[in-house]
Amino acid sequence: MVELSTRWIEAVRRGVVGSTRRSASARNLERPVPPRSTRLTCFGLFILALALAGAAGRMMHASAEVEPYLPILLRGCAVDDSSPFEDDPEDLLLLLEENEAESPAASNSGSPFDDDFAAVLAIQAELATEVEQRDDRPPPPPKPVLSRPKPAAGSDVAPPAQPKPKTNGKASAKPAGSAPSPTFVGPPSPSVLRALAERDAMLPPPPPSNAKVISIRDRAGKLAAARFYGMADDRVAVLMPDGQIAFADGMIESSERFIPATMDQVEAALLAEEFRGFQVTRTKHYLVLYDGSERFAKASADVLEDLYVQLGRALREEGFAVHETEFPLVAVIYATEADFRARKQVANEVQAYYEILSNRIFLYEKSSRDAASPELAMLRKPQTVAHEGAHQILQNIGVQPRLADWPLWLIEGFAEYCSPPKLTKNGNADWAGLNRINPLHMATIRDLDDPLSTFVAGSNADAIRRVPGQSWIETLVSKPDLTPTDYALSWALVHYLVNRRLPEFLDYLETMSKRAPFERRTPEEHLADFEKAFGKNLKQLDATVATYLSKIKKFDALPYYVVMIEQPVGRGVRRSAMVSQSPSVIRQWIDSATARGGAPRWRVLPHSTRARAVLAAREWVGGG
Repeated sequence: MVELSTRWIEAVRRGVVGSTRRSASARNLERPVPPRSTRLTCFGLFILALALAGAAGRMMHASAEVEPYLPILLRGCAVDDSSPFEDDPEDLLLLLEENEAESPAASNSGSPFDDDFAAVLAIQAELATEVEQRDDRPPPPPKPVLSRPKPAAGSDVAPPAQPKPKTNGKASAKPAGSAPSPTFVGPPSPSVLRALAERDAMLPPPPPSNAKVISIRDRAGKLAAARFYGMADDRVAVLMPDGQIAFADGMIESSERFIPATMDQVEAALLAEEFRGFQVTRTKHYLVLYDGSERFAKASADVLEDLYVQLGRALREEGFAVHETEFPLVAVIYATEADFRARKQVANEVQAYYEILSNRIFLYEKSSRDAASPELAMLRKPQTVAHEGAHQILQNIGVQPRLADWPLWLIEGFAEYCSPPKLTKNGNADWAGLNRINPLHMATIRDLDDPLSTFVAGSNADAIRRVPGQSWIETLVSKPDLTPTDYALSWALVHYLVNRRLPEFLDYLETMSKRAPFERRTPEEHLADFEKAFGKNLKQLDATVATYLSKIKKFDALPYYVVMIEQPVGRGVRRSAMVSQSPSVIRQWIDSATARGGAPRWRVLPHSTRARAVLAAREWVGGG
């Protein structure tokens, strides 16, 4: 839910983007693990290199010499598939430290991996240089764009083929002075992994600003040096040191310098005022306040930090001018939905929101409604955290200017692109990472297209369908408000554009990033922007996207959910039911089916097959 178009002034005042995972080591899930024999052989070579290096005293190489080898240090790292949203989080670094403590070589030989990172890099460089002379393997394939995933076996969906280098039928000679070929040289130590994680997380610093500095009083009544942000009608918008946007009736320029607040300063201010009594957990970029369980808070913080690293790196590698956030990013997690809604009145279906003016995320851990559909509630938790994190990150690293009038399909579709959930092997839910297939949205799209995919009984409300013959892209791009099912369509459109028309999508994104705050745009202008970037034949684009989605075969299978509703109507009680695999379709149908009558009671139960779910629905409506 976004209120930036038809209710512009209200949105400026409120600044809400509403909607509705794990440590940085999750990136290693996609890397191949070498066979055990290979790892043992490499580890033997590694120990031999250590001995030779110690005997020769060759530990003087600069870390820059081994820059080409850093990515391959992460090969072979196995990561636990358990979910931090249900089980205690598994920390890869602690796991490796425990393994080293159990290894005689690590505990008794005085390995430099524990303390001396420069020495480790020097040894890595020497060993790679020695092996390179007899390494005639072909170079690795080109790096995929925007973290495009490798398709699963049997899937027809694949990224466009990368152009092959021209060789004229001959093996290309290696240019003089080129870097040695990467070679796996053994298991990385915790100190290496920590250094790599820090390097991966770094973006360029925020560019300097020439905006005027203005004197304004903060909530405590003290004068503060704020930075001019823009004009909202006749009011002055300023950026406060803690990252909040405030409004003033006039400008008093200041000679002071604008200095962003530190994480310590932001934490102290928050705990002294609105969030007194909350607990705190931190990452490099995030300050997470919570009054629920520490386990959920830390798992959410891990998802947010990992999303920050992955999204920033992916955009940077595609040449997008992203930068580090200027302010500490804040997320507030309430223990219950009741506490969450007591702070601000939002629509009933909103489970979390990114508040643009305060630059903070707000969500809750538990709800009394979770008992009605515990499986869906579990699956949506990591998706909700990542979705709101995507809004916040994009508006702090130089992609989406805060309070710029972007089309809703792009705002919500990009956030959904960043937040797909997955089911782990032990049946828990987790964040899947960037650019993965969202099984919830695939189920929604099938229900919208296939009349036989859903079943409705006991209600006059029809199943949710797309209007035949209507260009759904044209309708979606121009919409000032989105329904739950529109989120799925927005995800599908972004997913297609990233994987099939990435250059045009990045150009379009760059154009959007130049939109000024408070600059209003009409639905017609949003449509014209889209057509300029991707062409005017939108019905053909409809068909192309549909073909693309139809070829996606490999994604997590979902159960068939039967929704059972009981609602007072007049002097009686009406029972109705539906069957669907899509939570978005279910939510939208419940709103439609219960629009008239008393307060409904409803429950959602999963079934392994559609036939069993339909049978349960018929028995419920029949009074069974």
